[in-house]
Amino acid sequence: MSLLDCRALAESVHHVQATLENLELHINIYSEYAEKVEYISIYPVTGHLPLRELTNLRRLKVPLVMLFGWFPEEAPSMAEVLPVSLTYPYLTEDLRMQCTYEWREELVLAKLGEYYKNIKEAAPALEVFEFKPNRYDDQRGE
Repeated sequence: MSLLDCRALAESVHHVQATLENLELHINIYSEYAEKVEYISIYPVTGHLPLRELTNLRRLKVPLVMLFGWFPEEAPSMAEVLPVSLTYPYLTEDLRMQCTYEWREELVLAKLGEYYKNIKEAAPALEVFEFKPNRYDDQRGE
């Protein structure tokens, strides 16, 4: 079962690509107050969100599964999906607690490392890069 088609979302954003400078996206499946859900095969995100053509985009806050897709083995590189115009990308892990989430820390760090190797070409105007891992303890306030 899939809940978000990133290609369709990208097509929607495409209509404002000439003027879009700031974009913030979030995804949430369950309320933090919901009762525990038994394991079910939900793959909330289909595809990935190609934003490379948004040449005026400066600030972006987005869950990494929207950029890379649900399955790490099918993920594009950050340079393939992020526009070179970014000055402030901010990646989150909104769905980390989903039982089928496969983006483990080492996979995320590998993607970030690959991007930083060529940062001068990939994001020449970069000022700040933020990544906020969403850990279980963070959600409980510990």
